[in-house]
Amino acid sequence: MLRCIFFITRIWGSMGSAMVKEYFKKSGAEIPQEFTVTAHTGALLTKRNSVKSVITSIKACADIIEVDVTFRKDGTVVIIHSDSPADNEGVLFEKIAEKLAKSSTVKANLDLKAYSNTAGVQEILSRHKLLDRAFYTGVFPENVEQVKKGSPLIPYYINGYIDKSNMDNDEYLHSLANEIAQMGAIGLNAHFSCINKKVTNIMHSHSLLVSAWTVNKRKDQCRILSYGVDNITTTSPIKLMAILRSVR
Repeated sequence: MLRCIFFITRIWGSMGSAMVKEYFKKSGAEIPQEFTVTAHTGALLTKRNSVKSVITSIKACADIIEVDVTFRKDGTVVIIHSDSPADNEGVLFEKIAEKLAKSSTVKANLDLKAYSNTAGVQEILSRHKLLDRAFYTGVFPENVEQVKKGSPLIPYYINGYIDKSNMDNDEYLHSLANEIAQMGAIGLNAHFSCINKKVTNIMHSHSLLVSAWTVNKRKDQCRILSYGVDNITTTSPIKLMAILRSVR
């Protein structure tokens, strides 16, 4: 923890902290008690979907580590941003699970790029006692049944897109929230451009979580935080944690 504080302090000046405090004071924002910071794969200038990326983000004290999960033709679970990797492509998910299991708290955001062997994902997580610390993103409505059948013990967000014309449309948003809830998902995972205060409030009114990706600029992080979202995914987790420290 001391190392995290040291990193954060080095990049955060008193002027920046004061400005953020004033911004949140004026906005009346309330950050959820269980808010989480997710380190996007490749965060902190590391190679995406690498063991180093995972280790670096764990050391930076991110709450959640994101990796892209997919399957080789033989069903082997690997991490790589591809829906059909070659036989020699990708890092074995087994290696990633081993690193995650060494932490007693870090969670895993498994961003699915394919859906054919989620049973294999569940088996690896179970063996490493990580089932209660992992969830899926990258799940669209058409993938839900396959994902639930293959790995019924792993919760999932629904990836969604909300057109700007609908971001303040109560009827549309309640309908969307109902659909997400009926699919058994824990929440909405969307690009931060699709999120505002109304979207967040309506999802919350249906007992759904809201996760925003990928929010890297400080001004955007402050704005999305002010909407009361439950999670922000970012390649700059230390920057986001500094903001949180300044307003909590």
